[in-house]
Amino acid sequence: MSIGGSIHERVSRNEEITRGDLRKARSDPSFQIDDAPDGYSALAWAVMLGNLTNISLLKSSKANTRARYKDQSLLHMAVTAKENAFEVVKLILKDESVDRNAREGRRPNDTPLMTALRNQADPRIIDALKKAGASETVKNSNGETAKDIANGLISPSIGAPLEDPENQGSIGPALAKFIISAVLLLFAYCKPWKTLKDALAAAFKQINNEIGKANAGDKPQKPQLPSSYQDCVDSIRKIIKDMGLDDSYPPDHPLIDDIADEAWERQKDADTKTEDPGEFNEKLRSALYQPIIYCDDSGSMEGNRWTAQTDLVEDIGVLMNSFSPENMGVHIRFLNRNDGGLDNVRGSDIRGKFNFKPNGSTKLGTGLNEKILKPFVYNVLDKEEDFKRPPLIITITDGEPNEEDQNTFANGISTCSQKCSAAYYSPDFVRFLVNQVGDDAKAALFLDGLQNISKEKKYKDLLHVTSDKLDQKYYELRKNKRDLNLWVRRADSSDSIYLKTGWIC
Repeated sequence: MSIGGSIHERVSRNEEITRGDLRKARSDPSFQIDDAPDGYSALAWAVMLGNLTNISLLKSSKANTRARYKDQSLLHMAVTAKENAFEVVKLILKDESVDRNAREGRRPNDTPLMTALRNQADPRIIDALKKAGASETVKNSNGETAKDIANGLISPSIGAPLEDPENQGSIGPALAKFIISAVLLLFAYCKPWKTLKDALAAAFKQINNEIGKANAGDKPQKPQLPSSYQDCVDSIRKIIKDMGLDDSYPPDHPLIDDIADEAWERQKDADTKTEDPGEFNEKLRSALYQPIIYCDDSGSMEGNRWTAQTDLVEDIGVLMNSFSPENMGVHIRFLNRNDGGLDNVRGSDIRGKFNFKPNGSTKLGTGLNEKILKPFVYNVLDKEEDFKRPPLIITITDGEPNEEDQNTFANGISTCSQKCSAAYYSPDFVRFLVNQVGDDAKAALFLDGLQNISKEKKYKDLLHVTSDKLDQKYYELRKNKRDLNLWVRRADSSDSIYLKTGWIC
């Protein structure tokens, strides 16, 4: 059997494949990612089975999300996936070229939204399809619309949209106001569940016997502190699924156990125990990323700004290292200074790395390319190695770039995305967070420009620019340790839910 045939067979048996398996398969000239020897491609099988790891890897390998198999689109298959249907639908919808209103080839030629309704799918699937542009008024070959199907499933007495404020779960904005909340939330957490104000919502409320009563199922469950090592493992696996990290962390990835070991050992110790469930989960999430902190050490950083940056980076590092294995820490790089010993820095060692006087220019984009992207991203891609953890690049600066084109920084982010895609990673595999210290007006203009760029389609899931002046907000809250901790990680309100795929979907 060819390597490609082995990929198809393993996926159809619901076995996990790896990025290395796909690299080997691509070395076979006869390998075609969309081959369908049994009528279904490997991606179609992964979608039907709901295997998020295989879906993510196959999509990154350019598998066709717009293909049809046995009269169905992948989106039809996704809404009825055996497992993880909501997450599968979101993965398929990330491809904007996927037809939201594709018709089944057999009568009554339903759209995916109609199929979801007929199969009493998770209401979140309905919400996701609608937000992605699925039509409620397109007709099938029987002349039915999605609204007609919904109305046929509910009690005739329900004529108005369901309004139940008690059941309107909300996670609020997906991005908190400071660097660590962005670090932990940034990647794509969905906008809140909310009551769907139309007949579709009413249909699913009736279908699930939820009409007329307050239903805790509408409100996301609060995170709980673990009572065992296995609880830690389960929490990590849920976070991986919710954050769309399945292609980086298949179920048997050794780092899952390593993080769980570290978390549980700390949780058993009264001196290191985390008392807040939300904070505990934030620490688990942060351990899944490789933080690379890119620090401005130009001359304008001298004085209070340098002290502020040092304090910030130390707190960021301590939090993000909380449950990371001992051999993993934050990588630190400076804009101008070239020092060794800046990889996997932990604890009190972080502050010592800032024991020098800042000096030099602000070639922000040039430094990003030379000191961050080449060693930590491009070298790994060129060698076809696996990343130990997905990179999260945190930039802190007080000024606008000088001695280089103003677009160098943004172009570097775009190029990184293109290179990741060409190497069969998702375009948003490497994430970028940019923050300002100080109140320099030109720096604010530069960051405002980056903020606008971050809203462009190609930067949507790559770049986030925080709005706070980090040093000002940091010292404002520092007197109150509790408020500072909430700011430094994430405000975990009663309506919060675990992180979801995407940044803000």
